[in-house]
Amino acid sequence: MEVDAFGELNLMWADLTGPGAGAFFQRAKVSRHQAVITGIANPRLAQEFRFLVHDSGNMTPADYLHLTGSLYQVLSIILEAVSSFRWQVVRPDGEGVLYTGQWKKWPSEQQTEEVYTAQAKAYVEFPFEGTGIKWYGTMNFDCGKADVILDGRYQATVDAYSPERLPHQLLYVNTKLTGGAHIIKIFCTGEKNSRATNCDVVLDSFHFYRQNRAQEAEEEKLAQSGPLIQQAVRLMKEKAFRQETSVASLAQELGVSRSYLSSCFRAQMGMPPAKYLTRVRMERARVLLETTQKSVSQVASEAGFGDVFYFSRAFKKAEGLSPTQFRQQQRAKDVLESS
Repeated sequence: MEVDAFGELNLMWADLTGPGAGAFFQRAKVSRHQAVITGIANPRLAQEFRFLVHDSGNMTPADYLHLTGSLYQVLSIILEAVSSFRWQVVRPDGEGVLYTGQWKKWPSEQQTEEVYTAQAKAYVEFPFEGTGIKWYGTMNFDCGKADVILDGRYQATVDAYSPERLPHQLLYVNTKLTGGAHIIKIFCTGEKNSRATNCDVVLDSFHFYRQNRAQEAEEEKLAQSGPLIQQAVRLMKEKAFRQETSVASLAQELGVSRSYLSSCFRAQMGMPPAKYLTRVRMERARVLLETTQKSVSQVASEAGFGDVFYFSRAFKKAEGLSPTQFRQQQRAKDVLESS
């Protein structure tokens, strides 16, 4: 590693020894004279990248597990520096997070990783602008139930009981919000199931999704479009995930010809309706890959793609990554955000 004249940290090479090192360097095209990843101005990387990989054949399973975790952490820190990630993270002491009732910090006031309460009707609220929200917390044997309220409406009751401690768990997610201002509230109900020893509710972090400029511009175009296009977009969002849905079937339902719908859509939205329909399906696929363990084939089907091979090719063209690589990247990002 080196820090260049601009103060940016460049990861030059990893020091590997053993019979597998030469082949690894050759396959990865790693050179001691050329940076692998540049422009990572992040001091945490220098703090974490403090290990050597020894492929001597004498490593224990525990050694491999520790090494894998270290490599994963370094990868996560690198991914954190990539600006294309859309979810923004707010920690328990972050701006805008408000608490009502008695909440305690853990493990200490000086180094807070999470906050928790067991007081009935105590709640934490967070106002945000965007189209998605996640709540991460801890599950444990002393955790109870919490109500999730979004924009004043009850959404779900989450039971965070687990026989063993599981930190950084995704407890609630909603990715179907309309753009604009929202408020999420997490209420401690003071209730628990029969196996739990207490009714703790824990906040690790909130993650919210804010639209980028291109999406905002698209929303503005839609707001200024005519009734036909607005209705077409509404139908697409409602029916895009049915494999039989097509531009022709939408046009028939709207009572116009396919060519007329395509012409109007392109003129008012700046793209053909088929492209918009695919984008709606792709967004659904991204959500499923991020938040579920479903197979790529299942994701393709539930997002409205009849052919998993076509879906994989289209997804890689849109994202620059295969569906599996995208999921791995998002999981690495989530680990970092929750650490």
